[in-house]
Amino acid sequence: MLLLVAALLGVLLWAATGNADITSTTPYNYDHPPVLGKEKGTYMAAATGSFGPDCFFTFIGGAKYLPNPDGSGGTHCTKGNVELSGSGPGCALKPLESLPITIAATYTYNGDGTLCEHGRIVGGPLDGTEFPFHTYVDTRGGWVFVTTQDIAYPCADPSTNLTGLTDQGPGFRIGDFGDDPPGSGMLPCTNP
Repeated sequence: MLLLVAALLGVLLWAATGNADITSTTPYNYDHPPVLGKEKGTYMAAATGSFGPDCFFTFIGGAKYLPNPDGSGGTHCTKGNVELSGSGPGCALKPLESLPITIAATYTYNGDGTLCEHGRIVGGPLDGTEFPFHTYVDTRGGWVFVTTQDIAYPCADPSTNLTGLTDQGPGFRIGDFGDDPPGSGMLPCTNP
């Protein structure tokens, strides 16, 4: 009897999955991309990925986006901590896990609701290391999804990615505060 119930449950789950109506795999309708500057504010930042072969990382922190007033793009600053696990060469930096990681970036708009970002690490043993980001922005600015992978096309004039870093992760808006200091129009991105 138990075997019959398990088989019936398996068939029902398979049928429910088979009938799911997934027609759009993108995070929003590309026919209505967000307006320029919708990404302004403070977001939580989380990412996972690889730091070269056989080295996995988890990053958690906060990010601020500050659009340029002329609509040409903006600046982005992320600060947080990283945890490394694995045996690859990138994990040789494991003793430095307690150091805060700061990433400064400039970005431009692609016109489809994504950003091309040129990021670089600020301070610490990897100071100046560059890598590209390609970022989705929610139509309401409620979240961003950052990846070092090209989305549907490569960014123009991308940063070099000499680290072998591949990552992706969401950022959910946690505040409208996006100017540092308030009203200055500048986003200082320093590593304390």
